[in-house]
Amino acid sequence: MKHYKNYNLKNSFNLPCIVKEIWFPETYYELKDIFSTQKDAVIVADCTNIVCKPEVDKVICLTQMPKDINLIDDNNKYVILCNANVKSNVFIQYLLFRGIGSYENLYGIPGRLGSAIYGNSGSGDTCFSDCLTSVLTIDKDGNEYCFNKENLKFGRRYSILQDMNNIITDICFTFPKKAIDKEKLENAKEHRKKIPTSSVGGIFKNWHILKPYQKQLIGLKEGDMEISDMVNIIHNYGNGTYEDFIKLQTKIINIVKEPLIPEFKIL
Repeated sequence: MKHYKNYNLKNSFNLPCIVKEIWFPETYYELKDIFSTQKDAVIVADCTNIVCKPEVDKVICLTQMPKDINLIDDNNKYVILCNANVKSNVFIQYLLFRGIGSYENLYGIPGRLGSAIYGNSGSGDTCFSDCLTSVLTIDKDGNEYCFNKENLKFGRRYSILQDMNNIITDICFTFPKKAIDKEKLENAKEHRKKIPTSSVGGIFKNWHILKPYQKQLIGLKEGDMEISDMVNIIHNYGNGTYEDFIKLQTKIINIVKEPLIPEFKIL
């Protein structure tokens, strides 16, 4: 297991972030050990939906954990067993290569499968939880728990895991033998091209509340942070800071004046 001090943590929002101590476990044994001994550490993977403060104390990063995918052809369905560390888009490409439909709308979504299930990531009318069967997790005492789909109480960008201290380690999906919808796939590819880089994706879960205020919001700036044409996404054009993001978020809240539910997490 690698361990660093004063580590420059890269994140999708391109915000400067120095972590005082960071661990990269590579096995489940190492993960259990560090998770139980550093109980005040923050757990991250690719930091794709995270707004980073300039300095963070302790982080456990899961990007070096196993990332295997195994498929079982079971008559009229496919059962897929995989590690939570598999990249979401690698998983989608795996499905497409084998002609497995259902997740076309999720093409190009960044991050890892564990994070996608934890936050019930999605696009359009599709979420990563749709074909989920179960997940295996561990808690900070090293105990293992298996949750089936119903136990996880999925909602829009929500799972019950957000209220717990468990880490997803393994995931089971069950896909019907359904052909790929080529039109959906092409639409997803075009949609993904429009999303700015250096962002954390959607800012608010109830983004539809922003729609009546689009003229006031689109193009609104704070430093190098700007609200994109996709009104629920803030783009960092280069040297944006955590403070810029907080100020721009405050501007949005003051304009909209309705309760907004953050989709991002602050590290």
